[in-house]
Amino acid sequence: MIGPIQIKEAIASRKLHFWYQPKVSFLSGRICGCEALIRWRTDDGTILPPSEFLPQVEKAGMMTAIAQHMFTELCIDIPSIIDAMPEIEVSFNLTAQDLEHPGMIGQIKDAIANNVIQARNLQIELTETAIPKNQNDMLRGIQSLLDMGVQLAMDDFGTGYSSLDALHRLPFDVLKIDQSVIKGLPTSVGCAVIVNASIRMAYEMGLTVVAEGVETEAIFEHLLNTGCTQGQGYFISKPLPLGKFMAFLGKGHSWITFPFGLIRHAEIDHVQWRKTVLEVALSHGRPVIENENIIAHASGEHCRFGRWLTENGGLFSVDKRMRELVRTHTAVHNDALHLLERAKSNINPNELLSITSAFSARSDVLLHQLQELALHSMLQHFKKAA
Repeated sequence: MIGPIQIKEAIASRKLHFWYQPKVSFLSGRICGCEALIRWRTDDGTILPPSEFLPQVEKAGMMTAIAQHMFTELCIDIPSIIDAMPEIEVSFNLTAQDLEHPGMIGQIKDAIANNVIQARNLQIELTETAIPKNQNDMLRGIQSLLDMGVQLAMDDFGTGYSSLDALHRLPFDVLKIDQSVIKGLPTSVGCAVIVNASIRMAYEMGLTVVAEGVETEAIFEHLLNTGCTQGQGYFISKPLPLGKFMAFLGKGHSWITFPFGLIRHAEIDHVQWRKTVLEVALSHGRPVIENENIIAHASGEHCRFGRWLTENGGLFSVDKRMRELVRTHTAVHNDALHLLERAKSNINPNELLSITSAFSARSDVLLHQLQELALHSMLQHFKKAA
């Protein structure tokens, strides 16, 4: 029987450990992150999953005490992980109550301030079903971490009733689609529609998308072709204790040949962006040209496709067609910036038309290159499969 005494003893004797489940980037095909998942090693060596003890921890009112203890354990483990993969993102689960607790927030901030952990390597996962309606205290805690560079992920998206409401109330960076929806992909048209729509919605909101429950090759291929950002599940690896996880990282696995789905999203993004640039440039009053976001997107600083192109370890950097695409993409953004700047200066209509035509023509070249790249890669993929 697990009660408060046993829980306190487990903390004191360090019987609680993290096991790490890898996440794979659908852009690079390689490991890009992991989730730290709590386990309890009993005296006889049995490993208890969280479902067998966290309900009792919650009932005893000790969830934050466990979270604070496990963050200390994470700080012990993470230097080894980061030494092996400096850019890795490690996810750590917290509840809304944890994020309202000044001691928990202070502990994380101190670890970052003292360089025990880098903010860019840390991602906080918050279950959407645990998000309260009145979250002022929690929001202050979250914002203080975000200000330091920590990312916030909505966990278990699709399992509750408040997902969409929580997405616009809280500053999430990452959306994790629940495994109950992902596992239905091979047999359920409804699940496929939900996943596809969730991915596009997340991209429109500027979020990264992680699919949980990737347990078969068929699910992995569906997510690859749909354009998901990252995947996590038994097809990639089950959760592993630290030593085995480090060995797994050292093998340098790669899971994909080309990110077909992400290219399709890049096409959609570009068409929408081009429409916005043209509407702004050709607007008579043009007050929106002063908007910093419009200028930033035109210069490519916040372009998602631009970040994909230059992501460390991405497959894009080794393909000749992608190198050509990089040049065109850069030129299109330069053309857009020039167009907006000239339109702001009230040039004559003929000059504006000329600059607009040049921008549109270069944009068409980019779209053609994207389509050609996707088609060529698909044909190569099918040849290898045959």
